[in-house]
Amino acid sequence: MKTCVRAFFLAACLCLAFPLAGQATPDQDFAEALSSIDQGNFPKAVESLNKIISKPEGIEKMNLMSAYNVRALCYSQMNQYDKALGDFEKALAIDPNNAEILGNRAFVYQAMGNLEKAKADAKAAKRIDYKVKVPEF
Repeated sequence: MKTCVRAFFLAACLCLAFPLAGQATPDQDFAEALSSIDQGNFPKAVESLNKIISKPEGIEKMNLMSAYNVRALCYSQMNQYDKALGDFEKALAIDPNNAEILGNRAFVYQAMGNLEKAKADAKAAKRIDYKVKVPEF
């Protein structure tokens, strides 16, 4: 009887484990996104980042902020500036004083031709961290 119970328990554990074995972790998804970016495949990078962003529970806020920031950069590379700005807003909601994100958003505003907002973000980013990369005006 004990053998039968053990076999049943082992079978149940294996049945539960197999579906989870094929799922990537947020770290793997982020690594895949960065690899896709290195290859210039921004849509694939966005797909990987979507996996992270769609299930934010259990992810540290700073990592979630990074996922939004990187996805925004991907959108900007695909000239989807409105989506990029939306992701920068979500990232800045987590850390409103992040100079890198403000600098990145300044570049997007510049690409959109909105120099007033680009200058404001660049100035704000430099106030926080004078070393951060921002557009030159």
